[in-house]
Amino acid sequence: MSSGEACLVVDIDGAARRLDVATVREVVRAPAVARVPASPPGVRGLAALRGRLIPVVDLADSPSPPDRRLTGYLVVIAVEERLVGLVVDRIGGVIDASTAAELPAVDLGRLAERA
Repeated sequence: MSSGEACLVVDIDGAARRLDVATVREVVRAPAVARVPASPPGVRGLAALRGRLIPVVDLADSPSPPDRRLTGYLVVIAVEERLVGLVVDRIGGVIDASTAAELPAVDLGRLAERA
């Protein structure tokens, strides 16, 4: 299975979603996130990851309060030539894209807008 033929399945706000593995750079346990004053809704703040600060975005329909510590995972994704951390509740695994086609895709455009 090559990267263009595989999807990472994640749970966001209790719903399964798919991501093309070609966009995924890494998956880590949710790190500490520094709040950024006046951030738009859904932006949790910034996380230090491997010496870089990356914006952390929560696409849940009802994101948890920004001051609440994250407990799930952070999927680091390349969006429009930059890295963005996506908050997810659970990692479902990597599956064939044809199998994952029935799942809604993570809206990378919405993710980019928020970051």
